[in-house]
Amino acid sequence: MTYSDIYEAIETMVQVLPPKQIAALLLVDIYNFTAKEVAEIIASTEGAVYSLLQRARNNMKKLHSQHTKQELKYIPLSEEKEQIIKIYMDSFVNGDFQTIGTLLAEYATNEVVGKGLDIGKDQIRKNSMGDWASDGSKLKLFSSIIELWGRPAILFTKETENGSVLWDITTVEIKENRIVKHKSYYFCKELLSEAANKLQIKLDEEKDLYGYYW
Repeated sequence: MTYSDIYEAIETMVQVLPPKQIAALLLVDIYNFTAKEVAEIIASTEGAVYSLLQRARNNMKKLHSQHTKQELKYIPLSEEKEQIIKIYMDSFVNGDFQTIGTLLAEYATNEVVGKGLDIGKDQIRKNSMGDWASDGSKLKLFSSIIELWGRPAILFTKETENGSVLWDITTVEIKENRIVKHKSYYFCKELLSEAANKLQIKLDEEKDLYGYYW
């Protein structure tokens, strides 16, 4: 299983399973808690935990079976969505976060995978994009819309003396002509390494990690 497979499985689980089934599956199958310990954590009984766990496993098996039977087909973006994404890409590389703000829905989310999640336009402006917006400088990047693992994604690259390097992979979800979900994989070295190999470009190993480590 690849790093992208793991992310996809977790995202699917969060989207389709009830919270208690998610808790039971993660705590028992991933973190190796006993059913008795999980029962204490979620204020339930040991028998109920076993029942939750069985239903969660069965639901995930059904989803996996359906997925493997279906051929993964890439669905191109509509012209409207592609235009919004292009405005976002141009604004991002130019450090124009005021324009990006106009593209966000009031209830939008911005996730820097593995580091944090901002919910709502005001929180995004204050936190995720606050420092960049106040800086006002161009990020000196190049961007393009690509197909990656059967899905549309935004590729950010940077030119170096040794050629183009992968800086970030970002995905956005658009509803009613507004960005409702923005997700950056900037800190996910394993996923970015897989993407770089697939795209046959080098990974940016010298980018600013803002005090974090890969």
